[in-house]
Amino acid sequence: MSFAGFGKPFMGSLGWYDVGSNFTFEKTLLDQLEAQSKQAASADLDKAISQLPTEAPKPVESAVKPQLTVTSEPSGVEIEIDGEFIGNTPTTVTVKEGSAKVKVTKAGFQPWERTLKLNPGDKRTLNAELMK
Repeated sequence: MSFAGFGKPFMGSLGWYDVGSNFTFEKTLLDQLEAQSKQAASADLDKAISQLPTEAPKPVESAVKPQLTVTSEPSGVEIEIDGEFIGNTPTTVTVKEGSAKVKVTKAGFQPWERTLKLNPGDKRTLNAELMK
C-alpha cells in the first residue's frame, strides 16, 4: 500500500512523491485492540451471567386468599375449619378457596356448623348463635 508524500517521484515534476508503506505495525496494533475488546466483552458477559439468579423466581399469587371472620354469641367458643382447631371467637383467618366446613362448639351448648364456598378475595363474616 502507498500514499502520497515525500519519497520517490510519483508524478514527475509536479512535486508529488510515492512513498511505499508497510502497515504491519498498524495492523498488529489493530489486532491487539480487537483481541482486548473481545476479551473485555467476554469478561463482561461472564460477569453478567454470574449475577443471574440460580433459582427460578417463585410465582406470584394471582389472587388474594379468602378471609373468614367468625364471631359468636356467646363469645369465646372454639372454632374448627375442616376439622382443624383454629382458635376461639372472635377471630379472622385466611382460608383456602373452595369449600370450607366451619364448626363452632362450647361445652353446654349445641354445636353450630356451616359449609361455605369461598372464592379468591372473599371476605366473609359468620356470626354463630349457639343454643343451650
